[in-house]
Amino acid sequence: LSTRLGGRYIEIPVYSLSYREFLEFHRLEDSDDALLHYLRIGGLPGLRLYDIKEESQVSDYLQGVYNTIMMRDVITRENIRNVPLIENLSHFIADNDGKLISVNSIVKFLKSQGENTSATVLSSYLDYLCKALIINPVSRYDIHGKKLFELIYKYYFADHGLRNYLCGFNLRDSIEKVMENAVYLHLLQQRFKVNVGILRAGEVDFVATKGGKTIYVQVTYLLATEETISREFGNLAAIRDTCPKYVVSMDPVGGALSQYPGIRHLNLRQFLKSAL
Repeated sequence: LSTRLGGRYIEIPVYSLSYREFLEFHRLEDSDDALLHYLRIGGLPGLRLYDIKEESQVSDYLQGVYNTIMMRDVITRENIRNVPLIENLSHFIADNDGKLISVNSIVKFLKSQGENTSATVLSSYLDYLCKALIINPVSRYDIHGKKLFELIYKYYFADHGLRNYLCGFNLRDSIEKVMENAVYLHLLQQRFKVNVGILRAGEVDFVATKGGKTIYVQVTYLLATEETISREFGNLAAIRDTCPKYVVSMDPVGGALSQYPGIRHLNLRQFLKSAL
């Protein structure tokens, strides 16, 4: 029977809660405070049983989930002996959430911290973390050349609450990383395939495709300066097609800018509630 069924299956991906689902699970009204709760603790549904305003309860729950996955699905399953190394790697990815990372750059960093390892070992460890669905790798995509690059990836956590558990729950120093992780998860929840966009002039945070549809998304904390506006909108304006383009920020007021026609600016709350 197993031979007859081999290779015949349908994979149904299950993600952590979207922002809309988070509001429903925790019986919250949509508000800035609710959004900050979501960004801080993430969308694991088991948090429904705890007081999300009590950081100790949230931390204990996330610690239990993380340790269980690491022990059962990574360390025990893959027979890992150097446990401190994979723990350090996990913390490194959390601290560099959403940054382009090569294995060689991680090797150099760990060696500077006194940890002697090889690119081969780290590649295996990264693969184990991805297979356990702790982190997801995102490839670079040449927007003009229409091709994928490998070797250097961005990594996002399957739940940004787990990322915050590893780095602490203070969003002050990591708000843009957590925002980007939340936007990435929202795109996945909408069944998009997600890549990092590469342009000659710069980078687009996300190129998301579904069927014949493509959208481009830039994420930034605030559009506080002309330099920021020029960078975020300008990179999208350099893409010469008519696909939807979005800039997502925490600014309370969104809308289009006259100098950048065809590019929508959305507040993060608006974006996370949208059906793209």
